[in-house]
Amino acid sequence: MKKSITILMAFCMALMFLLSSCGQEGVKGESSTLSDSEIASNTKTESEESSQVQSESEPESESSEIDASSEDKQSSSSKTQTSSKGSFVINTTSANLRDELSSNKTTTTSSSKTTTTSSKNTTTTSSQAPVVNVKLDPITADKYYGWLELSKNGTEAEKKAYKLFAEKFGNYEKQVGFDFDITKEEVENAYNYYSDDYPQHFWRGNTRYYTFLGDKVLDISLTNMLYDGDKAKIKVMDDKVKAAADKVLKGVNSSMTAFDREVYIHNHLVNNCKYDTSYKAENAHDMYGSLVNGVAVCEGYAYAFQYLAREAGIQSIVVKGELITETGTESHAWNMVELDGNYYHIDVTSDDPVMKDGSQVLEFTYVNLTDTQIKKDHIIKDNNHSIPGATSTKYNYFDYLGLRFSNYSVDNFAKAIVYAARNNYDKASMTFTEWDYSALSSFLSKNYYSIIDEANKLLGKEMIDASGISFTRKDTHNMFSLKIVYK
Repeated sequence: MKKSITILMAFCMALMFLLSSCGQEGVKGESSTLSDSEIASNTKTESEESSQVQSESEPESESSEIDASSEDKQSSSSKTQTSSKGSFVINTTSANLRDELSSNKTTTTSSSKTTTTSSKNTTTTSSQAPVVNVKLDPITADKYYGWLELSKNGTEAEKKAYKLFAEKFGNYEKQVGFDFDITKEEVENAYNYYSDDYPQHFWRGNTRYYTFLGDKVLDISLTNMLYDGDKAKIKVMDDKVKAAADKVLKGVNSSMTAFDREVYIHNHLVNNCKYDTSYKAENAHDMYGSLVNGVAVCEGYAYAFQYLAREAGIQSIVVKGELITETGTESHAWNMVELDGNYYHIDVTSDDPVMKDGSQVLEFTYVNLTDTQIKKDHIIKDNNHSIPGATSTKYNYFDYLGLRFSNYSVDNFAKAIVYAARNNYDKASMTFTEWDYSALSSFLSKNYYSIIDEANKLLGKEMIDASGISFTRKDTHNMFSLKIVYK
């Protein structure tokens, strides 16, 4: 899959900046902010505001800037540069955060405490005891989705072949022989289920050779296995992948909700893997590329997420199909997860958009979507087994955290900023049931200072700086991300 590139939305500055509805959707781009002095210098009334827009057409999302009106201005202290991506930190349970964000309380809170470690800020809550790392309950091989499907619908020969593949190829063997009757169709079916279930066997390659006797298959050989099947070299790579995965999983524990574990893994991959825009990186299509090299394409992201999610106790599969872009469609891969008996789509790659300047940012547009939602810009096709239906919205990122709003209000924007700040995100993401972008931008330009005031009030400290406004939007999903500048 080729990751689409966002184009910078450059807005002409008049005495006032008030955005009107512009362009198509777009996914990636540059964002810039206006200085405090530029915002404070605006003295026109609402009737005198201008609405000048200069833009380039974009297909998926936009990154833009707004000037806040002097009707709602305040002085602000100097700002500091934050990291380009946030780290997901559990400071209270998701349920508590969800309830807090969904409430209309505007009283001051003072439980947040900020701790700086290495190059990134992490946020913890002084009112909560530290989370103790406890043993996870991984999804075991007998519960892998493909195996469960094959167990219900496959032939005995297919089930035997599947287990042989897992054993032999898992031990770096290049060939598997069959001492029972099995047809080529059965071998292919078993292999497809196995390969979908075992992303950790990344050394397999993607071509196979069969030896036949009549219409029966005697054996199957992997013809482009890594290092031509050199077991010692493959084991070194295998050990590196396992070490990298274990390092990620140390930040996950069973006292976290499944949703929190899922988002943690999602964020880790976004923050630590770059999309291979050159399409030349080694192992870009497997989990070695994403976990060890830190460079991958959509398959590398998806296979790593599948493996990590299952190790964290979350059932996950890889879904294949196409991504709808401004120029047509592109081959793509993403994931589905099972939470409380319901399946959801999650596309980590699309939540790691490549900006025009080459940087990548953390987004949440594709965390736990229904079939209807994912099909707005994805096509499900060419999968080796049935794909479960996804109809529940319970664990949709915005619904679950109370970040889906029905109106534009100071409280709603402030709540989104508070949640982002408590998790050290550099963007406050939210979505809306109704999408009137012109009204949203007008509201934001007039009420930005009040929003920042309310967010700082809820945080219990002057944590957010009221500087220039920049944001990203994705019209297909009514998603809006407001950049945060920390003091």
